Amino acid sequence: GTSTDGLAGQCLNLIRRLLVVCPDCDRQLGEASVADLIVTMLHAHPMSVTVQRTGCRVLAGIMAGGSTSSANVLMEAGVPSAVVAAIRNHPSKLHWAGFRVLAYMPPESANVIAEAGGVKVMVDIIRRKAKDRLVAKWGCRALGNFAAPPHAEKLCQLGGVAVVLRTMKQHPLEFEVQRKGLNILKALAMSHEDAPTSIVEHGGVDILLAAIRASFTDPPN
Repeated sequence: GTSTDGLAGQCLNLIRRLLVVCPDCDRQLGEASVADLIVTMLHAHPMSVTVQRTGCRVLAGIMAGGSTSSANVLMEAGVPSAVVAAIRNHPSKLHWAGFRVLAYMPPESANVIAEAGGVKVMVDIIRRKAKDRLVAKWGCRALGNFAAPPHAEKLCQLGGVAVVLRTMKQHPLEFEVQRKGLNILKALAMSHEDAPTSIVEHGGVDILLAAIRASFTDPPN
C-alpha cells in the first residue's frame, strides 16, 4: 500500500543520509545486508518511484568507492537485474539514477544485465533523452560494458552506434560523454564488422572531428 511505500522510502532516505555523513556507518550496516535489504525493497515496491529512485541512489553510493568487494556483494545480492527492472518500470523517473548503478557494475555483470533486457532498456531511454546531460553521461558509461563480444552485435542491432553518436553530438563539450562515447565506438568498430560502416553512415566522421577539436579544450575539473 501507499503507506508502506512511504515508510520504505523514508527508511532508504535515512540509510542514504547515514552512509553520507557517518564514515563508520557502512561498516556497521554491512554492505551485504544493505544490498540485500535494498533489493528486497525494490522487489516489494516495484511501482513506488521514491523507493526505486532512493534505492538506486543508495546502491550507487555504495559502488562509488569502486572496490571489487562492493561490486561482488551487489552482484550476489541481485542488484543488476533489480535495477534494470526499476528503470523499465519508471523510464522517465529513474533513467540516470539507474544508469549510474549499472555504470559502476563490473564487466562480469554484463551477462546478467543483458539477460534482463538491460541493453535495450538503456538504448531506448538514451535515444529518447539524449539531450539530458546526466542521461548522456551515465548512459554512455553504462553502455561501455556492452561494446565488446559477446554483446557488441546486440548493441549494434539495437542502434547503439547511432545513439552514441547522437549523444556525443548533443554534448560536444562534455568530456566524459565524448570520452566514453569514443571508447564505445572504437570497441564496436574493432569487434563488429558492420560498425565502421554504421559510424560513417550516421555522420560519425564529422562528430569525431568535432571531438578532436574539442579535445584541445581543457576538460572540466
